[in-house]
Amino acid sequence: MNFNFVRYVIILIFISELLIFISELLIFIFRLFSIQPLVATETVAGRMTFECKVYPGENTQTIAPSG
Repeated sequence: MNFNFVRYVIILIFISELLIFISELLIFIFRLFSIQPLVATETVAGRMTFECKVYPGENTQTIAPSG
């Protein structure tokens, strides 16, 4: 087997693993600071309501869909 091909595949795997690690790190940072612009919660009636969180720690405003 060609050694250049093996090295190319190893570099591709390394780059993909690096991208996965960066994305998981970003998800962890967002969860750490709880940056959630829209949080979907389900009510008792089965309708979906969205809580708009402008800043962490602010009061949440619940928007109920019409209809």
